[in-house]
Amino acid sequence: MRALTRSLLVLLSLTAMPALAQTLYQVEVVLFSQSGSALYSAPPDYRWADDAVWADRDNPADVRPVSDTLLRLNSQADRLRQNGNTILLHKAWVQPADGNLLVAAADGEPLDEVYPVQALVRLQRDRFIELDATFWRNHINRESRNLAASERLRDQRRLRLDEVHYLDHQSIGALVRVSRR
Repeated sequence: MRALTRSLLVLLSLTAMPALAQTLYQVEVVLFSQSGSALYSAPPDYRWADDAVWADRDNPADVRPVSDTLLRLNSQADRLRQNGNTILLHKAWVQPADGNLLVAAADGEPLDEVYPVQALVRLQRDRFIELDATFWRNHINRESRNLAASERLRDQRRLRLDEVHYLDHQSIGALVRVSRR
């Protein structure tokens, strides 16, 4: 009887494991400057990543970078370049849809923890995948070591999985694709 009970407990725990595991999502972001548009500056946020987990650094969360060879928005990024836009950031990572998890990504050489390009992304899963994203393009004057201007794009929206979503701003734009991993 004891062996049967132990076997049933093991079987029950094995079938419950997938339910306990969090679903992981691949998030891919292409941030670009829109050709010919005027600069719309916003104040910079010097503590922008204080509560975030970095997408491309060792961290304890279920967040890890995706190799450049697995990027899925390369053709869209090429089309943007052909239309005169500049790609500022093109990165992908895997993360759970945990509303308490904020993921940071950046590119370029920082000035006092402010990078030329910065991104914060939060995913939450209820009935839909919900995205909360903020992107910055910071214009840093290297000679004077000053931040000349900062552009910010912030958007919150529901997403459909495996679709490319366009986030618009006057001077910068972003393409975001979220897929189940």
